[in-house]
Amino acid sequence: MPIVHRAPTPIVDCRERVIGLCAGCPDDPSWGKTKDDAADGVEDARKLCQFPSGSTAHRRGQFPALAVGASFGGGQQVGRLPDDKYYF
Repeated sequence: MPIVHRAPTPIVDCRERVIGLCAGCPDDPSWGKTKDDAADGVEDARKLCQFPSGSTAHRRGQFPALAVGASFGGGQQVGRLPDDKYYF
């Protein structure tokens, strides 16, 4: 029988700081289809991404990444929003 984790579970480092969270899943028979539909949507969006030159070498690693969305807190002054040409 597979192990199913329904309760949220924090991921902590050696100093007991939370660095991530396994969110768990709802106790709902339709969850499997919902999860699969969401994964299919992410895969469809991935195929539509257009990466500008320079987007594969950045401070987060050697993989393509797009910086999109609004930013708050005074760091980034202008974000890439949905009407940008690199947004699907």
